[in-house]
Amino acid sequence: LIIINAIKYSLCYLDQESINETVKSKIKTNALY
Repeated sequence: LIIINAIKYSLCYLDQESINETVKSKIKTNALY
């Protein structure tokens, strides 16, 4: 889990826009449920 979190953090750090996309996707998925 630590490695996965590190990879996600590094990817989000490299691409700031990915953070906004993931947040929007989470909101959409939450809206569906």
